[in-house]
Amino acid sequence: MMQFDSVKSIINRFPQAAGRAQKYQYIDTQSPFYDALLRYFRPEMPYEIYKGRKGDPADWIEYRLEELGFFTDITNWGIKGGC
Repeated sequence: MMQFDSVKSIINRFPQAAGRAQKYQYIDTQSPFYDALLRYFRPEMPYEIYKGRKGDPADWIEYRLEELGFFTDITNWGIKGGC
């Protein structure tokens, strides 16, 4: 299981999935890209959301990525490979 030190490193590892996520404004929860993001954000994600009891982990991750500008500032992330 790979450990990542930044969202950028996850994007660089999964450029096609990241490109699709940006294009469709949605993260495929059945992808290794999502799994890596879930592992990365787990320490700051509330436990009840992580377990799916009081919210959806995918929604929480998408919200965090939106805060970071992932969906709006697409040129800043340098994604190659697209979809």
